[in-house]
Amino acid sequence: MISSAKGDLSLPLIGNGLYSSIGFSDFPRNTRQYFHPLHLFQQIFFAILSAFLTLAVFRFVKTRGGITRVLSEGNRPVFWVMLVGGVLSFGAWLLIYWPGHFTSDSVHIWWAAKQPGHFLYMHPVMNVIYYRFLQQFWDHFAIVGVAQIFFTSLLGSYILHWLHKKGVPLYIILPFYLLFITSIPIGLYTITLWKDIPFTLLVVFWAFWFVKLVFEKKEGGARHSRREIIILSLLLIAMGLFRYNGIVYFVIVPAGLALLGMIPPKKVIIGSVCVLMMTVLLISIMVVLDKSHFVMNQSRFFIDRIRNTGTVETIKRIINQYPTVLDINIIKKRAIWYDIWYRDSNVTGWHYDFARKKGYHEWIRYIPCEPKSQKLYAFLNTLNLKSTNEPWVYFTWNPFYLLFVFPVCFLYRLFPLTAAYGYVVLSQVIILLWVLGPYNYNWRYYYFLLFSLYFLIPVIALDVQCLCRRFQVHEGEGQKERWLVCRRSV
Repeated sequence: MISSAKGDLSLPLIGNGLYSSIGFSDFPRNTRQYFHPLHLFQQIFFAILSAFLTLAVFRFVKTRGGITRVLSEGNRPVFWVMLVGGVLSFGAWLLIYWPGHFTSDSVHIWWAAKQPGHFLYMHPVMNVIYYRFLQQFWDHFAIVGVAQIFFTSLLGSYILHWLHKKGVPLYIILPFYLLFITSIPIGLYTITLWKDIPFTLLVVFWAFWFVKLVFEKKEGGARHSRREIIILSLLLIAMGLFRYNGIVYFVIVPAGLALLGMIPPKKVIIGSVCVLMMTVLLISIMVVLDKSHFVMNQSRFFIDRIRNTGTVETIKRIINQYPTVLDINIIKKRAIWYDIWYRDSNVTGWHYDFARKKGYHEWIRYIPCEPKSQKLYAFLNTLNLKSTNEPWVYFTWNPFYLLFVFPVCFLYRLFPLTAAYGYVVLSQVIILLWVLGPYNYNWRYYYFLLFSLYFLIPVIALDVQCLCRRFQVHEGEGQKERWLVCRRSV
């Protein structure tokens, strides 16, 4: 007898006696194999991208004199210790919330990524491509958490290591490194299947890259290879397409490079026209293919909201809302449970029920959602649940006091590095506050702002050091001039 959800089926046996084995054949698998041109193109693109990145790593190791020098030269051991510490710390959250945090949207996008040529226009196309690329390595939810743990640790460790290498003392770097790797919001969001996480990493990367460009310009400038330009271009495209509000970076980044004098004005105009044409083309393609008209409807909604609000009123509202953007305990935000981020058996069951209704349960039901360590779960889950309570929330989810430090970036002549950093980060904050209006109740929209705050003070520290050096140089030149004047008078 064969039993299934549809009932029982009795199979007759021919003959008498005992049977040593029974075989079944010719069962229909309800699957088909077919050629999909877009799927083939994506596979070719993924192969080229993987090969390009692999060769870039090998070339980097070769030009640095081999793997031994890469690991041990200068103060690089500090970087590697930071990287390993970040991976272990963030990895602990993945172990207790295995295989990561996912909502119904996460499941829906993951399913779309498994379908050849299928895209969702209520979510940016880049998010589907991102999951589809990771599925080439491991077709499991946990691959997203693993990848994001590595890149989050890599980015944070490299920024702090670079700042230390340029002169920021270790006693300033270490406290912010420890705050970074022990941050509950970052630990939780790093293992979350949301587009906000890769978008955040890209925003903070570009903010740091602007700092690096300004510093190198003051040191005499640095030439970038064609390979670096290609990688930076891909990262800019990814940042602009991971979230719909990321499109503004197609203007913000080139304009910033022009303001820094990194790109001649003529090239800025040509690049802006090309970016505008590419943006219009992408939006036009999405509008044509989007049968639900999501992009058009949302665009009309936000444009109408902006048009119906006065300029002075908008500026006042932005100033008033800015200190509260990270306040996760505002009543409106309590209605959205996944901003606070918790997961228990009821939430997991709700996701399974959603998957069953959508027909995804054929593959999601085989993914266990149990902690890999009960002791670790008991410790970290308790910290997680208490992290939104006062006063702990002001050291975890809502360090509002650091938001008042960010306006230092407007003092460009005194703090040029901080100004470059704030230009990339705060431009997105202002645009979100402007477009969303008083309805900005999703804390995760500003996750990139929280992430950037862990590096703000170290960047300011480097600015202060550069400022002190300039004063010392001017003082030395002044003393030299006074000595020459005295010598002439004698």
